[in-house]
Amino acid sequence: MNVPRLDLPGGVTNFYRVLQGHLGVKQCFELGWKSDESGLFARVRRLVTDYWRFHRTLANGTFSLVHLNPSFRPKSLLRDAGFLLIARAHAVPALVFFHGWDESFQATVQRRFCWLFRSVYGKAGGFVVLAEEFRQHLQAMGITSPVYRDATCIDDSCFVEERYLLP
Repeated sequence: MNVPRLDLPGGVTNFYRVLQGHLGVKQCFELGWKSDESGLFARVRRLVTDYWRFHRTLANGTFSLVHLNPSFRPKSLLRDAGFLLIARAHAVPALVFFHGWDESFQATVQRRFCWLFRSVYGKAGGFVVLAEEFRQHLQAMGITSPVYRDATCIDDSCFVEERYLLP
């Protein structure tokens, strides 16, 4: 499961940090921005390093699924395209969970880059989106893989620790 660095703030980070002990996944692969990173060269070097580590992780393990967590926004969609291609090269199916959605960017992708989106993301084993309209957008772009609508809300009965229980 690809997750943002769990020591940094953010909604997706917090979601997975809280669930980390309850997920039962074989491995969380932390990626992305580091607090000591500045400049384009450092970001490109870190991205290439993340891709290399991901490739080595898949090459050294037996994984039945890769779970990617982009937003439908330019930076994360492009970044996770690389992880999706690496997973495909290792013949590991991928589930793509879109945690955010930029409708104007989606319209641009649909209008100009739909063929490219289909050729990369269309090979994913499945998708999870947060709204029915996002499922419809994916289907309109020619995605034929299953698209599930879900939420990031969690039933409080999943937690044993009292501090997580809601009143």
